[in-house]
Amino acid sequence: MKKYSTMITIIILLALSAIIYLIQLILFNSPRDTFFGLIQDLAFLPISVALVTVALSKMIEVREKRERLNKTNMLISAFFSEYGIDLMKKMILCVKNIEEIAPYLNVKEEWLARNFTTASNVLKTFKIVVESKSMCLVELKEILKKMRETLMVILSNPALLEQEAFTDMVWAVFHL
Repeated sequence: MKKYSTMITIIILLALSAIIYLIQLILFNSPRDTFFGLIQDLAFLPISVALVTVALSKMIEVREKRERLNKTNMLISAFFSEYGIDLMKKMILCVKNIEEIAPYLNVKEEWLARNFTTASNVLKTFKIVVESKSMCLVELKEILKKMRETLMVILSNPALLEQEAFTDMVWAVFHL
């Protein structure tokens, strides 16, 4: 149906153009000038098509990327809402040197962007010492059993390829 509507639109536009040139011929009675204008318009047509094509494709690309990012962020948010926060709470119980990193994990309402940047930079270089207590491992196992199918669905989503850190984290959790 869309193919036919496009063809009808093209036919209507071509007919409208022919009518306009015909009116110009009738009103000004100058075929030479009318055909000169037609050739000028045809000469500019490839340039205008190229410019419109490039501009439209770029706008569509930006829009599609923004939509993919929104969908990916929704998926990430759903993961953390459903499993991520509980998983982090259980895993933090296994960290032996929690006192050293706690100030960087304790987000406060008055934090500014620089506080988050500082915490992120410190945590990236921090050596976390894990203590595998049997109680901790049993609870983790239960959470991870519940998450298995969800993790498979998340990992099969091609939109996540743009979110390397999240994908790496999900792979690590899956392997855990």
